[in-house]
Amino acid sequence: MNILKEVLAELYKMFLGDAKLTAATCAVVAATAAIIRWVPALDPAIAGYLFLAGCLATLIIVTTAAAVRSRRP
Repeated sequence: MNILKEVLAELYKMFLGDAKLTAATCAVVAATAAIIRWVPALDPAIAGYLFLAGCLATLIIVTTAAAVRSRRP
């Protein structure tokens, strides 16, 4: 039972530990899905590039904000 608690705690830290990153990633996924659904003439490769760019931008923004927060006294 102790191992199960440790596994669940690690999964929580991995996926929900940083709420801003989780929310931003969900927003990128939802925006990409909406674009794919409402723009039927969109090439799937372009949608993939948009998704990649959104994920990279999210990662850079959240990481930079965390670095700035950790440098403050």
